[in-house]
Amino acid sequence: MPEKPTDEQLLKEVREILNEFEGKLVEHLGPVEQTTTRTRLLRLFEVLKQASLRRIVDLADAAHEMFRQKRLVPACTLTRSVFETVGILYYIHKKLVEHTEKSDPESIHNLLMSAVFGRKDTDWPEKSIQVLTAIDHIDKEFQGCRSEYDHLCEYAHPNLKGGYGTYVRLEGDKLESHFGMNPLEFEMGLFGLGSLRLILVMGAEVNNRLCAFHPKFVAMAEKYAPNLPL
Repeated sequence: MPEKPTDEQLLKEVREILNEFEGKLVEHLGPVEQTTTRTRLLRLFEVLKQASLRRIVDLADAAHEMFRQKRLVPACTLTRSVFETVGILYYIHKKLVEHTEKSDPESIHNLLMSAVFGRKDTDWPEKSIQVLTAIDHIDKEFQGCRSEYDHLCEYAHPNLKGGYGTYVRLEGDKLESHFGMNPLEFEMGLFGLGSLRLILVMGAEVNNRLCAFHPKFVAMAEKYAPNLPL
């Protein structure tokens, strides 16, 4: 059996994957020649992809640092958000492929508007995509993703894993209690750092699929999407 990677090895792997993600970021998208319904659709795709990549890097970089400090609760809570971001991106890619095969630019526009502008905290025309729906979709291909996500969710709430189980070490039968950031000295790899590496590998795969799909999406949009001035 292969040896279980150490926390130090996992931290190094996560940093290497993050460096690859950072190499895909752009600082600027230039102006379009003419602002139309078609160019807006094409630009929404690019904006979504870049915003998602930056969110993944932002969250995973912070999670990496928290795992390095052995601060399990913030590390797992941040990793949970990476799962949600990659899950949404997977769901969007899946739906983009379906709508493109049907030459349905209107459904693509509605999907991208929800992904880019959706929110739930107020009365708003664009409703955000349901996170659990996206997680369940990615779990169908990458089995175990939902269970990893559910594990991470426990750290986002003040219950056993997110409270007592992380910050308290009980000693003997006299209820002597010791407190700290990781008094039980959990290995980060077993309790969340391995999950961070896993979801970043999935995220890289989803991004590669989106890049490979892009020419087909552009061809469909140029042929079927209305080109009306905004």
